[in-house]
Amino acid sequence: MGSCPGSDGEPTTTSIDVSGNPRLYPVLEGDDPTEGIVDLAVPEGVQVFTMTFG
Repeated sequence: MGSCPGSDGEPTTTSIDVSGNPRLYPVLEGDDPTEGIVDLAVPEGVQVFTMTFG
């Protein structure tokens, strides 16, 4: 789940269903610098990798 300010300045929350084959999921994106909080719930035995592009 990610949280970042919306156009009105209030936080917005987005849930992303992650399943199946490994792939990249865009969490925070935009043309301008973007910041936010990402909370992850990772089941035991699952590996998580992070990458930043830009």
